[in-house]
Amino acid sequence: MKVRDLHAQPLESQQQPSPDHHDLYRQTAAAIADDCWSIDPAWLLDRPEVYEQIKELDEQLTTMEHTGASEPAYRATLDRLVSCVHDARAAYEQEQEQAKERAWQ
Repeated sequence: MKVRDLHAQPLESQQQPSPDHHDLYRQTAAAIADDCWSIDPAWLLDRPEVYEQIKELDEQLTTMEHTGASEPAYRATLDRLVSCVHDARAAYEQEQEQAKERAWQ
């Protein structure tokens, strides 16, 4: 194929379609929205390591989306973010239960 033939082809036929990371992120965010809203922001601020981990994973996902990372790599990072949010909610709820028990004693 000659260079002039490449110019004659539509641009989209020359490029590999990139995965729809944004849609996957949106679906996952909707699925864990209740977990996110259940965590008191003040609790999260008192645990900067948890907040930073969530923030770092979110930033990684944004970078992966912009660079066209493979879907398996993107999903793996997204799964780590979901796990981190679930762990944060579980820790928050456990601390809330412990605080209630101490209040009743």
